Amino acid sequence: MSLTTQRLLRLMYDSNGVIARERGASVLRIHARGDKRTRPIACIERVDVEDWEARRIVELGPRGYQLTSQTARRILNGVPLTEIEQQAELLPGKQTGERAVRASRLSVIDRLERKSDGSGGTLFDAAQIAAARRFARSVHAAGGGRINASDYAAPQVDGGDRAGRAEDAVIHRLDAARALAHAKAGLDPRVARVLSQVLGAEVSLARVARDEGWTSGVAEMLLRMGLDHLVRFYGTKPGVRRAG
Repeated sequence: MSLTTQRLLRLMYDSNGVIARERGASVLRIHARGDKRTRPIACIERVDVEDWEARRIVELGPRGYQLTSQTARRILNGVPLTEIEQQAELLPGKQTGERAVRASRLSVIDRLERKSDGSGGTLFDAAQIAAARRFARSVHAAGGGRINASDYAAPQVDGGDRAGRAEDAVIHRLDAARALAHAKAGLDPRVARVLSQVLGAEVSLARVARDEGWTSGVAEMLLRMGLDHLVRFYGTKPGVRRAG
């Protein structure tokens, strides 16, 4: 979940915000207390609203989309917003064809690791998953992905040198950014985008396909191409964790 998305959730909770329904609009307005006569407090893309609704983060009420009672209760109880965003995943419905929802704390890579190929095996092998995890760590180390910024000016309880710690952190991020650039060098821009979105930003492959206007098969093919590239780049092997 991006920091922007986290702020939207917090803003909706603090202001009793409601996302107004607007037919045909790709961006929807959020109004405090659902009062459309007031100035919108924020805007959100329709695709994000649909994703939230599927995850039972919001539900459709008489005035628009509002936080579910479960989401509001979890925020009140101090549950991290990143965990709330991951609180559900879609499962195929049974005989009714409806989609059921169940709690999930699995990361996108965890779900890729468990994804079936339809014949009893897994869609992505161990080497690809190992490469995916290494790429994700590189994204986070470089200051991207789903992490929060650190305040290096904050007091240190261990009495360390704040300036030195900040300098070390900056150097570490620059090194990670260079390594990340090398990992993506020569990739088709679409493949690089899929890797960054799925592995770094924790966006589901289905969501990426929908945002880009691709079929699920195209998105899966691009991800597989990217993972194969990372396997060659990192030299990952099934069951072997390479140092570094």
